[in-house]
Order: sequence, then C-alpha cells, then structure tokens
Amino acid sequence: AEKRPDLDISIAGNGPKPRMCEQAHKKNTIKYLGQLGSEELKLIYKESSIGIIPYKENSAVSMPVKLFEYISNGLKVVNSLGMECAEIINDTLIGANYISEDIESLEASIDKVINMNVDVAKFNQLSKEYSIDNQYDNFSKAIHKLISK
Repeated sequence: AEKRPDLDISIAGNGPKPRMCEQAHKKNTIKYLGQLGSEELKLIYKESSIGIIPYKENSAVSMPVKLFEYISNGLKVVNSLGMECAEIINDTLIGANYISEDIESLEASIDKVINMNVDVAKFNQLSKEYSIDNQYDNFSKAIHKLISK
C-alpha cells in the first residue's frame, strides 16, 4: 500500500498471519478488519471493486466460497488458485489469475482487473447461475441421474 497509494486495501478474516496484518494496520498501510459477520462483509463489498482470493501454492482448496460471495456482490476477482476457480475466472472474464506468492504477478493482475470493464448483467447472470439454490438443484439432478442408472 505504501508503494501503491492508489489502492485502498482492506483485509477481513482470521488468516494465518493476523499479527502481520495488525502491524500493517497500525502503520496505516492496510485496514485490518479481522473476523466479520456476513452483514458486515456485505457493507465492505459495497465499498469494494475487487476481491482477492490469496492461497498458497498447492493449496487443497479448489473452489472457495468467497469466489461466489465476490460474484454475487459484483466484485471483480484476483485469484491465486488453479483448477475450477481459475477456469471460472478465465471463462467468464470477471477477473484475473496470478501466481501464488508472487507479488509482481499479484500486482500485474490487480492492474489488469482495475482496468477491466465487466458488465453488471454478467455478474447478475453469474450470481443466479452460482446461487446456492441453483447449485443444490444441479447436485440433486446429478445424484438422481447417478442412482437412476
């Protein structure tokens, strides 16, 4: 944030490095919000334009809930995960993927996403497509098809 005064960075959640986040917060380089409830997060999303999905290389996570939260709140996404999460971002053109733990790759992806124009209708369509109800219906149909064989 010191290097990029054009960015206002807020970190929510109880990630693996809370002390580092607290120290950066005290230096006014980021806003560290700690663990927030869903209503508080919705307020943060309304003030935000990008959501970052930062995971370590070789993470076992392939499809985090935060991707769907970001989509349903109209946030462009900067992601470090591969597999399905990266595919969704590439296929839908709602963000960019970066190389995990590579600060230059992260910065380049943020710059790319800042300049991206994503149609609000696209987020609305994706929000419906990836809604909990729709995912449940798809899962139920798949299970029914499987047991009907």
